[in-house]
Amino acid sequence: MWPTDITKSVAVYHLPTTAGAVQSYPGSADVTIQAALLPMDRKEHALEGGEYQDPFELYTHTDADIRVGDKLVIDSTNYYVKKVFNANYFGGHRHKRCSISTQAT
Repeated sequence: MWPTDITKSVAVYHLPTTAGAVQSYPGSADVTIQAALLPMDRKEHALEGGEYQDPFELYTHTDADIRVGDKLVIDSTNYYVKKVFNANYFGGHRHKRCSISTQAT
């Protein structure tokens, strides 16, 4: 679905919570998916707001279980999901767009 030169294997670690308390990430990935990784452009970065360090956009299938706060390991680098946009009816190609950064909080 995505061009092979930008397709990456992504290990997804969900941030567990119990009774509202945040815990540490699990020791092994909850799921591994294939997704497209693109650098976030300056305009998009400005519109996103918030704190981003080394910002990227991750595009994946709509059924991928990715949530805000998840840790993603891509090419041995830890990224953290800042925002998730579900594009169910956007441009005729259903996908999920995640804004990610190497900064945890």
